[in-house]
Amino acid sequence: MPTKKKGRVLADEKPEPLTVIERELYMVQIKDLEGTLAKYQERLDELEVTKFDTAEKQEQLGKDLHDVIAYLKKGLNQKIDEIADLNDKLIGLKQAKDNEKDAYETQLTHLHQEFQETKDQLTSENMILAGKLDALEEFRVQKEEFMARFAGLEEQLRNQEHEHSEIIYDLERRAVVDKDRLKKEMVSRVNAVAAEFRRISKRQVAETTKRAIRENASISSQLGKVSEKSVKIIKANDQLKLETQMQKRTVQLLEESQKELAKKNLSNLKVIQMLTDKCKQQRESLENCALRDKLIPQFELAIKELEGQNESLREEIISLKKQLETKQSHLENQRSVMEQQEKRRKQVEKVLSDAAYALKDALQDKTECAEEAFSTAHLEKTDSEVLLYAHRSQMMQKLLLLLNSAAVLGLGPSLGEFIKDTLPHLDPKPPNLQGRYASASAAIKGPGILPHYKVGDLGLVPRPKQTSRSVAEKVGQLSKTTRLGLLRPFAKSAPTQVAYLPEDSAAADQGMQASILPKIAAACCLQDQGCEQTS
Repeated sequence: MPTKKKGRVLADEKPEPLTVIERELYMVQIKDLEGTLAKYQERLDELEVTKFDTAEKQEQLGKDLHDVIAYLKKGLNQKIDEIADLNDKLIGLKQAKDNEKDAYETQLTHLHQEFQETKDQLTSENMILAGKLDALEEFRVQKEEFMARFAGLEEQLRNQEHEHSEIIYDLERRAVVDKDRLKKEMVSRVNAVAAEFRRISKRQVAETTKRAIRENASISSQLGKVSEKSVKIIKANDQLKLETQMQKRTVQLLEESQKELAKKNLSNLKVIQMLTDKCKQQRESLENCALRDKLIPQFELAIKELEGQNESLREEIISLKKQLETKQSHLENQRSVMEQQEKRRKQVEKVLSDAAYALKDALQDKTECAEEAFSTAHLEKTDSEVLLYAHRSQMMQKLLLLLNSAAVLGLGPSLGEFIKDTLPHLDPKPPNLQGRYASASAAIKGPGILPHYKVGDLGLVPRPKQTSRSVAEKVGQLSKTTRLGLLRPFAKSAPTQVAYLPEDSAAADQGMQASILPKIAAACCLQDQGCEQTS
């Protein structure tokens, strides 16, 4: 503070009293600054509350946006998984459909071939069986003929056996009778011959011998004839026995042939039963083939429905892809908007930090100037005061440029809060000037009022995003010297949180800025002129 020490030394050497106009001007400035300070304090409280609410809303919106993005990503991943599953299912259904179609086609061709082969086989078997049936019919006729002949032969054989037995019995009876008769005749003859022999022997032995010899010869001839007849009968009997054996053999052969024919008939019946079963099976297979032929259109309709579902799923996939693209583009837009908001926030933080340091320097200079003015015993103006007034006017000019920059950017409070439309009435003789200075200093420094600024936070709340013009365009409207002048005299500041005002208040403040900025410039010029006149 070399300037302050030099000013005190000069004040001790040449104290000069202040004029009434200067005192009234200081009082008006102090009162104006007190009112401005109170308004700033109220505005600061409101803006802090608004900033806190807006920060919470912004944080909640960020969380909601993050949750929405996570939900959309999750839904997108689920949709992608569902699409992949549906594609896999579709491919599997297509493959299954193709496999089933090929299997059905091969099965149909195989069944057609089997049916044709079975049909040909059955036709040939039917022809064979028809031939066999004809042969069986002929065999049945022949069998009936043979059986009739066999029955006739059996009857004839029985008759012949009966006749043969009767003949044998008759022959045996006759032989026995003849033997008995011959025995009797022989006995009678022998007796007669013996008697005759005895009688003749008595007469003539020679004649009796001759007669006996002749009778013996006749008897031997008769016996020879009887033996010949018996031999003939024995031969006839043997021949009949041979015929009987032949008939028995023929009967056995016929019985064996009958058994064989019965076996063949049973086998043919079994074959016929098997063929009928096969025919039934073929009919059932034909019915199944007919049912399959009827089911083929249904399968084709089902395949067409599956193809339609496939097309609908493809369209849904395309729509989901489009939705994904739109959501991705929306996310990109949101990211770009967030980047722009971040840039705007950094710019606003920079402006606010510069404004905070500028106001801090200005208020410190004002406080020092007021303390030095109150500490002077004779209320005299010195060279240090002139330097302080010059420094104050420079700081006010910087603040004016800063407020103009904020007005161009659409930031800061309403400019109607800085000045009044009409200046307060100046009393020619303010009573108790020293007391008023003390009360003003106490009002500025008192603990009952909160400080009008915070480090890095002046309360110049940025406006919400203007869709018509960006921050870069608004800053571009400033001149190069103005932008450099805003950045050069200030140091680096701590980052602050930015709160946004509603759009209606922003529009009202922008309307008021256009009308009040010239008034602020005029008031600053009047103050500078008053300071120059007093100096």
